[in-house]
Amino acid sequence: MLNVTTMEFRSMVTTAVPHVTGAAMESGNEPDQPRRKKPRRVRKSKSVLTGTDAVEGKPFKDVPGNGINIGLPGTFQHVLLPASRSAEDPKITGMNLLNNIMKVNVGVSYKTLMNRKIAASTNLNPFLKELDKLLKEHRRLHVYQKIVFASLSSVFLDTCSETYSCKVVFHVIYFIMSRVLPSSLLGSKENLKLFMKQVRRVVFGCHRQSFSLSSLVHGQKVGHVSWLNSAPSNSLRLHILARLIKWLLLYVQGVLWRLFYFARDTSNRIVYYNKYKWKQRERGVVSLLVANNRIQKLENGSEEIKKLVDVGRTQFLIKTNGLRPITIFGVPDEAGKILRCRARMLLSQWAYFSGSLNTRFNPAYHEALQNGLLKIVCHYPEPSTRPFYYFVRTDVNDAFGSIDQCKLSTILDLLHQKTVPRDNKMNIWQVYRKKNGRKPTYSEMFECPNMPIPSSFTKTEGKIFDIQPIFHYILSRINHLGTVIGRTTYCISHGIPQGMDLSSILCEIYYSMLDREHLASFQQTGNNELFLRYCDDYLFLSPSKERTEQFLQKVSSGFPDYHVQFNHSKTVTNISTGSTIVSFCGFNIDLSSFNVKNCFDSLKNRDVGHHLKLDGTQHPGKILLRRMKLVLKLYPVLIDRRVNSKHTVAENVYRAALLMAFRFIGFVRYAFFGKKLTGTFAIKCIKVGYCSIRNKVMRVTGVNGPMRGLSNEEIKWLVYQAFLSCMAKKSSLCPDALKYLKAMCKKILKKMNKFQVNLLRRISTPSLPGVFSTLKWWV
Repeated sequence: MLNVTTMEFRSMVTTAVPHVTGAAMESGNEPDQPRRKKPRRVRKSKSVLTGTDAVEGKPFKDVPGNGINIGLPGTFQHVLLPASRSAEDPKITGMNLLNNIMKVNVGVSYKTLMNRKIAASTNLNPFLKELDKLLKEHRRLHVYQKIVFASLSSVFLDTCSETYSCKVVFHVIYFIMSRVLPSSLLGSKENLKLFMKQVRRVVFGCHRQSFSLSSLVHGQKVGHVSWLNSAPSNSLRLHILARLIKWLLLYVQGVLWRLFYFARDTSNRIVYYNKYKWKQRERGVVSLLVANNRIQKLENGSEEIKKLVDVGRTQFLIKTNGLRPITIFGVPDEAGKILRCRARMLLSQWAYFSGSLNTRFNPAYHEALQNGLLKIVCHYPEPSTRPFYYFVRTDVNDAFGSIDQCKLSTILDLLHQKTVPRDNKMNIWQVYRKKNGRKPTYSEMFECPNMPIPSSFTKTEGKIFDIQPIFHYILSRINHLGTVIGRTTYCISHGIPQGMDLSSILCEIYYSMLDREHLASFQQTGNNELFLRYCDDYLFLSPSKERTEQFLQKVSSGFPDYHVQFNHSKTVTNISTGSTIVSFCGFNIDLSSFNVKNCFDSLKNRDVGHHLKLDGTQHPGKILLRRMKLVLKLYPVLIDRRVNSKHTVAENVYRAALLMAFRFIGFVRYAFFGKKLTGTFAIKCIKVGYCSIRNKVMRVTGVNGPMRGLSNEEIKWLVYQAFLSCMAKKSSLCPDALKYLKAMCKKILKKMNKFQVNLLRRISTPSLPGVFSTLKWWV
């Protein structure tokens, strides 16, 4: 066979085919030979060529444990930053660093990408030299710390000595890493710049946020790293580089843990505290708990510690008026998990049996609010005949810490005597409840003649069970718990720890019994009054000024037999002011018209990404589509036309759509790092969000009967306009989706009459009302 090279073939073709001018083509004259097609241009790879003995494969895996978790101390033992400074080894060498890097988990073992020939040909001596440079600069870390903290006051004039903003913290870590990290370790300035972007993500991240390994390595040029040239395969090069980048980011986290204290607030936002100032603040809270006999100090090795059934660790969340202690206990074994689930179910059934309204078997608190307002509206159908309403809103001061353990044990013993037979034998059934056409979820429930299973559940199979071990387990979780604060062990002598698995349902039983004993006259309201309690928040509405004053006097004095006092600073009433707006559990109720609006004050000046659950984002597209089906802050009471006007319903829908749009962009910002958001996928997500909101509104308005709600076109315009207003702040995010939204909004408005257009224009002006104009969603 004749072998012809590409250049020889190209010269043969060019000599055989004569040049054809433009005039010849216009005249239709064709050459004797057919015209040659232009050869396809072959792009040259920018990476280093793969060797003949290379073993190609996946360099790493994107699974939840392989990324970086923010705000959580990891299990990886970093050789440069041990658990204590006294454990630092002054004899560490570059080889120790290399061995530590190769222990970083990336989901793939380096042995699968190597063989004997590769191991013999791979030369990592240049890498060891770079690690020696890093080690040399790391030993000067304390010097760089002093320099950067000394310059903070001159660079940032608003720097506080107690807390540091994320901007200041990033300035500190950027200064340190630019000195410690050798410029040649990552190969080029471009790679170093991309790495610093990842450092910024770590600093500005929220608690429990995780970054996938692919997003951490995204954009890194393997061909720029000269010390990787000896590795024969691209997979091995990227594998080593991924280990190095994760190792360096773990080093950054370790430096942050050494310099600052990681505190967090109720929205998962990380607050960087001065360690000394935080210790002082923590000691003040602990001394106050000891002075109030909430906790008692125990000596190490004492008999009291041996009597504790479980010991947790207390952390403190930042609140506007102080610190909130949260006690976290360890995860039990399989038998302990089953016992805990059965104890929680038994307590839920006891709460339901005792008349509590806040259990899994009752309507939610917003449904109770909706039913109560409907009674008042039906009692006074004409707004002109409706009297002036008075209200009292208050909450319990330290609800979990105020619970008397002896009183709670007595209440549970009373419920045990009323419901459980003398032989402590009860039937335990596998039950399920079908809801909204979803797959049935199975659970275990107890049954006896004095405590039947609610009719909404279907029984499948059952057996006789001894209830006494569960009851003893519940009592032990009340009276024999301890906690560790710092290095000291304490016994919880009063109250129940917030964060325990049974705390919420025990709190519900306790305050439900308090209501029955002291507030029964206010619970038994007629059609013109409303009494609500959700957890520790109380609301009372009445047209009678005398009744409202009686309720206010009752809660102001507290209930000493239950050790409960109410927070006077948070007690609000309109007896003397004449106000008509009352806020309760995220709702703003207008007592002049009984319209209910959603309250978004908790989001003011917050980063919307801090309110998202970002601990598993390995498949962001699927997760985003699933989250677009979830509609938040759009309860039935907000879109019920029997209670609200059409303007209020439309305003609530628009604000719920705004929240969905901000959550959409916040998730894209955090989870789609390095991944392109196409216009088609963005439009698909917006359509899924619109369908979710429309279905929720139509489900409620279908029950309303003759009251006309919003049409499909009005809901679609409100949702699309909300996304348009939100995404217009960052037009470069997805310009194709913006064009689609603008065109659809114009198209929908053309189909409406002028009254509908005026209504929608009033609602969407301004486009980002109130709190939404202060939301931070792009740092």
